[in-house]
Amino acid sequence: MAEEKGGRVIPIIPDPRTLEQRKKDMVHNLEKKHGGKAGEKKKSQAPMRSHSVDWDDEVKRWIDDTHKLWADDMNRMNNGLLWLVPCDEYDLDPMQMFSPLGMFGPGGDIPSILNKMDRQMQALSQMITDQPVISGVFGTLAPQESAHPLDFLKDIYELDEDGKVHFKVRFNAQGYRPEDIQVSASQNRLTVHAKKCSETGTSKASSEFCRTIYLPPTVDVDKFQCHLTNDGILMVEAPVKDPNYQALTFDKERQLGVRPSSAPPISPPPNQKAIVLKPTGKYGATVVQDGNQKRFHVEFPVEAGFDPNNMCVRVESNQIVVSGKHEVTEGSGANKCVTLKEFTRKYAVPETVDPLSVHAQLFNNVMVVEAPMIHPKSK
Repeated sequence: MAEEKGGRVIPIIPDPRTLEQRKKDMVHNLEKKHGGKAGEKKKSQAPMRSHSVDWDDEVKRWIDDTHKLWADDMNRMNNGLLWLVPCDEYDLDPMQMFSPLGMFGPGGDIPSILNKMDRQMQALSQMITDQPVISGVFGTLAPQESAHPLDFLKDIYELDEDGKVHFKVRFNAQGYRPEDIQVSASQNRLTVHAKKCSETGTSKASSEFCRTIYLPPTVDVDKFQCHLTNDGILMVEAPVKDPNYQALTFDKERQLGVRPSSAPPISPPPNQKAIVLKPTGKYGATVVQDGNQKRFHVEFPVEAGFDPNNMCVRVESNQIVVSGKHEVTEGSGANKCVTLKEFTRKYAVPETVDPLSVHAQLFNNVMVVEAPMIHPKSK
């Protein structure tokens, strides 16, 4: 990855495969390493040091569900594509986008990044409104993005063929070649800038499109890779820093969530600060101050019988969603009755949180969830 003025430019590698074929190959390679059903072990397979046995089961379940719901996954991937927007409408100096520092400075000022994302979402909203006019310019896909600029965070963490969690974002770059695009990353942000020039007779024309997104601190910016598929999808990926695999799970839509613990961890993963959760006795959602950082704190009672292994905490736009289920068996023989009990609680978050930053713990029958909040936008 090249260095430029304190930032990093990510080389773009052409990929002759389509987005779907690339996903098929990834799942195939992952399955070769983690074959079998959840709960089963290959005799020749030694456990991975960085993964727990529970995580190996999670990977196998993810593979099984992906095969069963392939069409749904592909629809979600296509609908979740990020779109580039015209630079000249929303940048004071569009050429600054060629500098990895851009207008944000070396520290990656988060309020400025979020304000930038808001302006680009406004541009995208206008593009969607004008879609009948511009459909021939932006390829065969239509923008489907959420109106919330940070909604993409709920889908950015996916498995890769190494069986580990990676940060993955995809941009619609139909009509562009690798040499037309520059991708740069620095602290807290990723920027894609595309420029195309055309010449007809004596006239010349150029168009510039760009997109900036917030990067969570969990992303290893030194290990980004970028590929442009045969069907025009720009894929930007990087591993995440030392996730706690013992606490990770996937919901029914293969979105990453956190499994609550029933006891505090003996030691945090390397390079991570130990998080100590404590019940306050006040049910509901509150914001607590932790030094210079604000943390979103949720606390509520849980009915007896719910096991942390069958519970999941995930982030959905500006909500923290906690769900759980367990079976209750009554009677026996011909009078045996099995009832499935489920619950879902949703709490609005004043500021979006990174799904990998969520911590949850069950204290007897009290659930406690906390997560650091992403800085608010500047006014």
